[in-house]
Amino acid sequence: MSGKHTKGKNDNKVVVSPEDTATPHPKRKKKKKLTKGQIIKRVMIGVIVCLFLVAGGIFTYIAYLLNSMDVVDIPKDDTQINISDQYQDKKYDGIRNIAVFGVDQRGGNANTRSDVIMIVTLDNQHKKVKATSLLRDSYVSVEGHGKTKLTHAYSYGGPELAIKTINSNFNMNIRDFVTVDFDSMAKIVDAVGGVDIEVTQGELESLNKCIDEYADAYDIEKRTYVTSAGMQHLNGMQACGYARVRYDHNNGDDRRRTDRQRRVMEEVFNKALNMDPAGYLSLAQTLLPLVETSFSAGDLIGLVGEVTDILTNDSAEFEQARFPMDNDSTFPTIDGMSVVDFDHEVTNEKLYNFIFEDIDPSGTTAGTTSSTSKNNS
Repeated sequence: MSGKHTKGKNDNKVVVSPEDTATPHPKRKKKKKLTKGQIIKRVMIGVIVCLFLVAGGIFTYIAYLLNSMDVVDIPKDDTQINISDQYQDKKYDGIRNIAVFGVDQRGGNANTRSDVIMIVTLDNQHKKVKATSLLRDSYVSVEGHGKTKLTHAYSYGGPELAIKTINSNFNMNIRDFVTVDFDSMAKIVDAVGGVDIEVTQGELESLNKCIDEYADAYDIEKRTYVTSAGMQHLNGMQACGYARVRYDHNNGDDRRRTDRQRRVMEEVFNKALNMDPAGYLSLAQTLLPLVETSFSAGDLIGLVGEVTDILTNDSAEFEQARFPMDNDSTFPTIDGMSVVDFDHEVTNEKLYNFIFEDIDPSGTTAGTTSSTSKNNS
C-alpha cells in the first residue's frame, strides 16, 4: 500500500502509510581486531587487579591477626621507665632491645612471676639477633618493694614494673615487651615443626617430670615423654619440659635452666630463618593471638621491616649470653631466699658491651655465648 494525496479541507496534508515510516536497518560496524599489544595490555591490567585484590585480602587478614594481640600500654616517656639520658644519642639507632617474659599462668593466675627473663636485641648495625638471659634470682632493687629477686617484679607490677626494674638495675633502654605463657611457647615450637636438642642422660628424669607437670597444668591427657638421651627432635610439650629442667642428676640451678631456655629459643630462631613466606604467615597466625605485648599493630608492621633487614643478610647471626656471669656473682641466702648477688658495675659494663658494642663476654667460662649464622643453620 502506497501513500496517497486526498483533496479536502486540509488540502496540503499528506497522509503517509505505516510502511512508509519504517526505519531502514543500519549497517553493522565490523569489530576491530585487537592487536597483540592491546591483548597483552588487557591481560596485564587483569593480573594487576587480581594482585591488588589478593594483596588486599592478605592485608585484611594480617590486620585481623595483629588486632588479635593483647596490647598493654607502657609509658612512652623514658624517665617514667627508668631509661638513662645517654640513650638519646643517635648512635643507638638501629639497635632495639625488647624484654621477653615467660610466665606460668596455670589456674588463670595473672599475678605470676616471670620464670624467663630475656632481652632480645635486634641489632641492625651488626646484622645480629641476640638473646640475653637475666637470672631470675638476681638480687635487685624493685621500686616500692626494696631488694628482692628480679622475678618478683613481674608479679608485683606486671610488665611495666619488670621493665623499669631491668632498666634501673642493668642500665638498659627497654621500651617494649612480649610476654608468652608456657602453654603458648609449646604451640610456637609446634608451629615451627619442633626443635632439635641434645638431651643428656642426667636431664631425662627431670625432663619427663616437667612434661607431667605441664600436662597436668593444662589438662592434657596424652603425654609424649623423651625416652633416651642424645640428639632428640622435641615437640612443643617436650621443649617446654626441657626449658623448665633445673637439675641434672640433682646438680644445677637457675643458671643451667636459663641455658636450656636460650637453647630452645635459638632452635626456634633457626627454624624460623628457614621458613618460606607461607610458613611465616602460619607462624603469625599461631603466635600473635597468644602473646601479650606493648607493640601496636602499626609498631609490629615496622618491626617486620627491621627483622627482614637482618634476616635477609647472608651473615645474619643469633648470639646469646647470660648475666650476671658466675665470676661476678655470689650465691647467698638473704631473708630466706637463695639469690644471685652480683657486682652491678662490672655486670652492667659487660652487658652494655655485648648488646651495643658487639663484644663477646665469654672471656670467662661462665655465661656461655654461641652464634649461628644463616648460612650454616
